[in-house]
Amino acid sequence: MIRFEVSDTGIGIEQKDIDRLFESFTQADASISRRFGGTGLGLAISKRLVELMGGDLTCESTLGEGTMFGFSLSLETPPDMEPVLKPLPAARVLVLGEPSNGTRILANICRSYNMQTRECANEAEALEAADEIEQVDFVLVNIADGAGAGVEVALRLAVEPQLEGARFIVTVPANQAPQSETDSTVVAMLRKPVRHSSVRSILARQLKVSDSRSSLEISKEPQNPLAPVEEETPLQILVAEDNAVNQRIFAQMLGLLKKEFRLVSDGSQVVPALHERPADIILMDVQMPVLDGLDATRAVREAFGDLARPWIIAVTANAMHGDEQKCLEAGMNDYISKPLKVEQVAAAIECGRTALRSQTIPPTS
Repeated sequence: MIRFEVSDTGIGIEQKDIDRLFESFTQADASISRRFGGTGLGLAISKRLVELMGGDLTCESTLGEGTMFGFSLSLETPPDMEPVLKPLPAARVLVLGEPSNGTRILANICRSYNMQTRECANEAEALEAADEIEQVDFVLVNIADGAGAGVEVALRLAVEPQLEGARFIVTVPANQAPQSETDSTVVAMLRKPVRHSSVRSILARQLKVSDSRSSLEISKEPQNPLAPVEEETPLQILVAEDNAVNQRIFAQMLGLLKKEFRLVSDGSQVVPALHERPADIILMDVQMPVLDGLDATRAVREAFGDLARPWIIAVTANAMHGDEQKCLEAGMNDYISKPLKVEQVAAAIECGRTALRSQTIPPTS
C-alpha cells in the first residue's frame, strides 16, 4: 500500500464546497477574472482515475490555512525489474549560484548520483572549494542574470589553475532560446526549470555512459519535432499568463520552437509591457486575476488602435460553444484551447506571422 498526498498552505476551501469539488465543471469561484483559472474538470478526472485503480481521492481543508488531497493505492512490484539507467562514474562537482531552490535542486541531483558535490554562492567560494578538492570535474553555473552572464563566469573561472580541466555547464532561463554549446570549456547549456533527466543526460554524455533504453539515448538537445520557419527578424512575443505551471509549459514549448518571449502575470500588465517594448504576437490567457484576457485585449486595442498588431491569440480552457466568438468580439485575432500542444502553438504563431507580414486579418466569423 502506498499513500500519495499533496498539500498547500493556501486560501483553503469552505467545508460546504468540498463535496462539489469533484463534480465536473464546478469551481468555488466561476468568474472570468477569478484568481485561479481552469474548467473544473481536473479533480473530477483525477478522482475517476484513482477509483479505476482501486483507490479513493479525498480532500481535507481548513479555510485560511490550506488544503490536502490524498489517496492510497495497493500496487504490485514488477518481478525481476532491471534498472534502465547505468550508474555514473564518481565525479567531483561544484554548483555555483546564489542560494536558491534552483541551486539546491541542482546540487541534490548531482548528489543523487553519488557525486562529491559542493555548493558555492560566488566565484570566490568556488575557488576556495576547488583548492580543497584534488580535481574538479564539473562546474554547474546557475546565474540569475541569464546564460550570457553564466558563460562569462565560466570563462573567467576556466583560466584559474585550481579549475584546470573542469568542464562547465551553464543554466539557461526558461524565457531564453537555448544556445548551442560554445567550446571545450562550456560543454553544455541546461534549460530551466532543471529536470533530473536533463542533468543526467549531460553528465552521462560527458562521462561516456550510454543508457540501455533507446528512448534515453543522450543528445545535445531534445530533437524538435517541428522545423521552425527561419525569420529575417525574430518575432517579439508576449505571454500573458498568471498560472506558474502554465508559464513553464509556455517556456518549454516556445523553447522547442526557438522563440524568445517576455512574460506578464496578469492582464493589467499587458499595456504597460507594450509601452515598454512593442510585441508582434501576444499569447493571452483569458482567465486572469486583476484584469481578465478579454478586458486586457480591449485595453490594448483602445491604447494602440490597431486590430492587426499586436496579433492576439486567446488561450483558454473554455471549449464551450460561443467562447471563441467572445474572444474575437473583444478584439482577439485567433483562439487556441487548453490543453495545449506544441504543434497547436506553432501553427497559431505561424498564422500570426503570416498575417502580420501581409498586414491582412482573416475573417473572424
